[in-house]
Amino acid sequence: MRRLNAAFVVLTLGILICAAMFGPGARAQSTQVVQSQLVVTGVIPASIVPTQVTVTWPTMFTDQMYSAVCDIEDAMFPGSLQVRTIRAVTAGSVTAVVWNPTGSSSHAGVVHCIAVHP
Repeated sequence: MRRLNAAFVVLTLGILICAAMFGPGARAQSTQVVQSQLVVTGVIPASIVPTQVTVTWPTMFTDQMYSAVCDIEDAMFPGSLQVRTIRAVTAGSVTAVVWNPTGSSSHAGVVHCIAVHP
């Protein structure tokens, strides 16, 4: 049995979801809003205590009933920072919990988030 790379699976699922939402024959709602935003984390120390990073949307949503996904970019040391979860969602922002699992050094990165409001 062939093992699939996790990044390939996530990318494939993302493409399938987008195709289902926006592909031929899809009935997209005219009120659907998609936004993306990024924010630099600042230095996150190596520890077991995660850091909360708030990403503010360029335009406030009408409410907090949207789906958001966040990931982190760490160009100097890929994989050293991780988004553990999304802690809070408001009409104007989303808060991601970032963790630095390295045992000895601090790192900074860029949190990228995208949201879709139906």
